[in-house]
Amino acid sequence: MYDSLANMGVGRAFFRDMRRGGVEVIPYMPLWRSIVSGAVDARNHRKIVVIDDSVAYTGGMNIAQRYRDGI
Repeated sequence: MYDSLANMGVGRAFFRDMRRGGVEVIPYMPLWRSIVSGAVDARNHRKIVVIDDSVAYTGGMNIAQRYRDGI
């Protein structure tokens, strides 16, 4: 699940490739739904990554290559 507003600049190919690789990708509160419901600011900054049936990461760390590499 990803924040669709915060990831508007991410190309569709990124999510398509993830789906093709077997990753379930779900947008959280698409922009049109945010506007219609008046809940544009109903977002949080939680980070959760579920790898499989036995591995998951939660916490306040950012999940991106640039953070891992210190860029």
